[in-house]
Amino acid sequence: ISVVIPLFNEEKNIPVIYSQISEAFKSRSRKFEVIFVNDGSTDKSREVLAELNRTHPGVTVLSLLKNRGKAAALEVGVVQAKGKYVAVIDCDLQYDPKDLNRMMDELDSGFDFVSGRRMTREDSKNMAVTSAVFNVLIRRLTGLQFADYFSGLKCFRREVIDYLSLY
Repeated sequence: ISVVIPLFNEEKNIPVIYSQISEAFKSRSRKFEVIFVNDGSTDKSREVLAELNRTHPGVTVLSLLKNRGKAAALEVGVVQAKGKYVAVIDCDLQYDPKDLNRMMDELDSGFDFVSGRRMTREDSKNMAVTSAVFNVLIRRLTGLQFADYFSGLKCFRREVIDYLSLY
């Protein structure tokens, strides 16, 4: 399993999410790699990531020189991913990494893609309203009934993520 984590100015969350992911996969004996993609952070994220990379062999750190946006960071991370499955999780701690195991079980049962959902949003009211409007619009246009199209927690089979273009 390759876990790709795009981030921008998340210095405090980096050690927490890595610890949560390690704990989640340790309980299921899943082999995993974690790929952090620093999207031009201006805080101390670079230093925190360098230390994590130095002390944990399963961690890869990729850094963009300037902020290019989440899609660009994801594209860079996915290209480096080596796993049979590729998971994407935001670094903002709005998702529980333990859910990755349940999502991987769904992929094991034959699904190609599994999308998570935020149960409690920590976004601004404007962001939450905008997201809700877009979710309704996309549901009507596509006929797909996802609850949270913009979820930062997704899992893909390798061949599916290779086929898709994040842009």
